[in-house]
Amino acid sequence: MSKKMLQFINLNQQTPPKRKTGARKEDFKEFYGNFPDLNGFKNQIEKDTTCQGLYDHLHLGVLFLETNDYEKAINEFKKQSKINEIAETYYYQALAFKKIKNQEKYSRDIKKAQELYLSKKYMIDIYTHHIDKIYLQDIQNEIEKNQD
Repeated sequence: MSKKMLQFINLNQQTPPKRKTGARKEDFKEFYGNFPDLNGFKNQIEKDTTCQGLYDHLHLGVLFLETNDYEKAINEFKKQSKINEIAETYYYQALAFKKIKNQEKYSRDIKKAQELYLSKKYMIDIYTHHIDKIYLQDIQNEIEKNQD
């Protein structure tokens, strides 16, 4: 990056605090009114592939995860991993497997999330904070919780 560009970036910036699970519903109440069961949103993403965002399937998967539709969440995470393999996808997929009590796949995916994060394969944007962003500490906390 040029020095001119770096004048606008604070490289020592602290990451924002992690938001509570379910906070997204409050943020997107108006959006949920248009797609009360999320399937309308899913259909829109699949219908118009020219406008898909880099993380659409991840975001949709997290929405399904938060509404306890774990199979649909896992399907969206699988689609996301084919497009862009990042730590967030495997972290949230691990949580979905944990919910359906598939310990083997949970362990596999949480380890994969940690591996990808340490390889610097995670969501990053210097201009905004992604709502589904995770940090290494989130992964480590999840691993520690399940070692008991």
